[in-house]
Order: sequence, then structure tokens, then C-alpha cells
Amino acid sequence: MSVGGAVGAGLTGWMLGYMPAKYIFAVFALPGLLWALVFWWWFRESPEEHPSVNSAERALIAEGRTTKLSSGKPDFNARMWLRLTTSPAAWLICGQQFFRAGGYAFFASWFATYLMETRGVSTAQSGFLTALPLIATVFGATLGGVASDAVFRATESLALSGKGIAGVSLTLCAGLVYSAFFVADPTAAVLVISCGAFLAAVGGPCAHTVTMDMGGNNVASLFSTMNMIGNFGAGLMPWVVPRFKTWIEETPTLLAQCDGNSWNAVLVLFVVTYLGAAICWGMLNTNGTVFDQSLFGRQVDYDQER
Repeated sequence: MSVGGAVGAGLTGWMLGYMPAKYIFAVFALPGLLWALVFWWWFRESPEEHPSVNSAERALIAEGRTTKLSSGKPDFNARMWLRLTTSPAAWLICGQQFFRAGGYAFFASWFATYLMETRGVSTAQSGFLTALPLIATVFGATLGGVASDAVFRATESLALSGKGIAGVSLTLCAGLVYSAFFVADPTAAVLVISCGAFLAAVGGPCAHTVTMDMGGNNVASLFSTMNMIGNFGAGLMPWVVPRFKTWIEETPTLLAQCDGNSWNAVLVLFVVTYLGAAICWGMLNTNGTVFDQSLFGRQVDYDQER
């Protein structure tokens, strides 16, 4: 996703010098249509329907389904969702995803406008500079998984390898993004912000592994809930930024504290967003599962024992 975003940002800035935006939308729609055709040709409703699946694989799939059904345990139920939605640990896991996704969405939405209006860069330059944090995100996410595994092997601590790495990296990210305010050169400022994006992405794999560590028998339910809340954060950021910016501009006292530029306040909002993710990680208790920490966990366990 980040690779596609980086390529798209760079291409958009370059293509705007040659064609109107509506034609660029049409060009970018073509890969999606092509992918839809490939997906329709390749995808099947169940694995055994696919021609590339051999008889041994079909037998293994059938065996797994039989074992799963014989256990007599449903994948999910109302009681499980009650425990999940009343678990502070689940709230914190979803919270860090909400804030991280919101911070990432700023790059894909308003970052190019921020650069043009505050740094005086051209449209083509803004496309190139917008791609840098997205590229940094790719490398950061890759290193994050390696770093988390290395810390766990060295310490055998889920807290250090998960919330430790994510909390520290997101805190440093917020500091770097804030420090970019004091860098005058546009390219240098974006490089500083890109370093922040790199660190934010380092915490990404920790978010995925924590759902496996704390999801118990319902990893898919926890992961999908976390991912859904993250989508809410990513969707809200493009909507919040212009309204927050307008509110700053209509409040003389706040605008004066931002040196008369409301975009400075948006940058601070960006910093606070990543700090919010770091705080969620710092407060997370990684002992046991999210269901063990549910506010209704004891009562549910008692009911099940009876």
C-alpha cells in the first residue's frame, strides 16, 4: 500500500504538469480495472475449487474443517464480543491503530498541500516530496518486524518486543515531526518528517503481532476490529484537517500562537496524533489476552464454569 502511495504521489506531481487532474484520475483507474479482471479470473469461493489446488491439498483442507467442526466451539458469539468490547486492552490496541492510521493518512491527503502553502514548493516538487515519507514507511515497517523479533529473542519479553519498540518509536516520531517546524529548507524538513514516518512504521508490525499474542482463540476478531478502527482514523484525518485549520484561523488567539499560519497548528495536530498512539502503547498491559482483561471477564468465566 505504501509503495503504491509513494509511486502515485510522485507520478501525480509529474503528470499535473502535462494533463488535467480528471485525466490523471482516469489513468489511475486503469490498474484497478485490470486488477479486478485478474481477481475475477483467479479467485474462487473456496480453495478446493481452484484448479491449482491438488488432491493432497484438498484432503488436508477437508481434514482441517472436520477437526474444527468436531471441537464444537463456535468461532465467535455474543459473549465473546461482550468481552472484547469491554476490554481496556482491546481499546488501547484499537486506539493505537486509530492514531497511527490517522497520522499516516495525513501524508496521503493534505501533506502535498501543506508543502505548497507553507514551503513554497511547486506541484511537481510536492508530489516527489510527498512520496518520501511513504517510501520511509515501507522500510520502517520492514525493519520493525526484524527489530521486534530480535528484541524478543534477546529478552523473551513480549512487552519489550511489542509495546516497548512501538511506544519508543512513536514517541521519537512525534519529536521529529515537531522538530521539522524549525527547519527552513523544504527538502530537509521533509527528510526530517520522513525519518519520523520511518519510526512510526517501525511500530506497525508490533500492532499485528500483539493481536496474535493477545487474541487468544479469536485472533481474527481482534485483528479485524483493530483494523476497522484504524480505517476510521484514516478516514477522519482528511475530514478533520481542513475544519481544524479553519477553526484556528477563526480564533485570533490561537492563530497568533501559530505565528499567523494555521498549518503550523495542523503540524502540531499531527504530532499529537502520533503521541496518542504512543500513549496507548504505554498503557497497554500485555499479560494474558484481551479477554482476560475484560471488565466482564470474571462473570463470563463463572457462567461458563457453571
